[in-house]
Amino acid sequence: MWILFIICLWNINRAACAVCDIGRFGSRCQYKCHCKNVCQDDGTCVGECADGWFGLQCQYQNVVYFYKTAVSPINAETLFTNNNVCNNINSLNEVSIDWSTTLPFSWMRIKTLNNGALSTLRVSIKESNLESPCTNLRFFQVDAMTFDVYCDCNGGMTTLKLAGDSVASICTILVNGGRNVALFQNTSQTSTYSSESNFGSQKAVDGVVEPTCSDKGCSHTTNDPNRDPHPSWTVIFDQPYAIDKFVIYNRKDDSQFRLIHFSLEAFDKKNTSIFRHKDQSDIYELVYTIVLPAALTVYQVIISQTEFFDSDKRPYVSINEFEAYGECSPGRYGLYCVPCTGHCDSQCRAIDGHCDVCFPGYKGDKCDEACPPGKYGPNCSGTCSQHCFTEYNCDNTNGNCAPCKPGYKGGKCNEGCTFLAFFCLF
Repeated sequence: MWILFIICLWNINRAACAVCDIGRFGSRCQYKCHCKNVCQDDGTCVGECADGWFGLQCQYQNVVYFYKTAVSPINAETLFTNNNVCNNINSLNEVSIDWSTTLPFSWMRIKTLNNGALSTLRVSIKESNLESPCTNLRFFQVDAMTFDVYCDCNGGMTTLKLAGDSVASICTILVNGGRNVALFQNTSQTSTYSSESNFGSQKAVDGVVEPTCSDKGCSHTTNDPNRDPHPSWTVIFDQPYAIDKFVIYNRKDDSQFRLIHFSLEAFDKKNTSIFRHKDQSDIYELVYTIVLPAALTVYQVIISQTEFFDSDKRPYVSINEFEAYGECSPGRYGLYCVPCTGHCDSQCRAIDGHCDVCFPGYKGDKCDEACPPGKYGPNCSGTCSQHCFTEYNCDNTNGNCAPCKPGYKGGKCNEGCTFLAFFCLF
């Protein structure tokens, strides 16, 4: 007990300090377990992830499972039915997935029987019948058969297409939809109907989509006609996140119209407005999905309402559940979004901290290993000259070495002397 107290006091292991309800974990119990069977205290699954989830502690949403409308050809459906069983169809050279709503694309996870064939893979996205290729494909190995695939593409997608000879060896495709970073975050609202315990602002980020909000379970502003003429609900994240999608679940009873024409505004940590959305439809939706044109680093979101409909005499903000999907902000990674190593020359991957390119003098997945003697440069890709006096006097950042072996000169000791001599003078 005293050891745990000291750990918590010094904030060495924040996850060890929280005693969470079943089904939740994290330093503030802010994560929801997505395990098919048993979820350990740190969120690790004993067995598989629940359907529709994958990745780090099963926190990443697979948008193929949750949103897909159709798969072509139809027999390719088996590629998306189970993320742990290889359902290879060796007659395919092209597969596409269609969605009824526009979604962002960031990366996908592929399981393959032939990782050497991935070099022939072509990826493209389509929106509004305009197809554009994803360029600069990058593969990061997760295990012997599994790769995370990143590429550069612009805009959202309603269709994702994979083509090439490598498709024949692919057995599973999971398309990242981000992780919900809104769960159990700090919230407030300008007023509260009835009581905080029944209709408080936290009800909108408790991870539960209620079947009805008539008695309790959803956030709801007051019905007092003398208070709060401009109601709003706010969430402030524990840190900025790179968010590309908001999802708002409407109430399921007879008052869904209260969200018609709502406004959503996102702010950065300097309280600068960076995104606005105004609902334009006169017909309510049970689920509102708002896709950003690109991932934005968001710290705060405000949902407000200025209009009222039907029998209401005033505007309300009533939310069943609010979700914000994305990743750690640039320069951070992992479940708790810790800083990338200082030796990474590019933004490290949000899921695991992997760096594409290290600063000169370092190597390793996270650029946390110094170059060994005799190597130098970005990712230690350079080899010091054999004419350095010893490999230990070679600078691991630029390959310069001094002194040189007899008969050689220059910063990298790669220039022969003009005249044969034991030592070069110039």
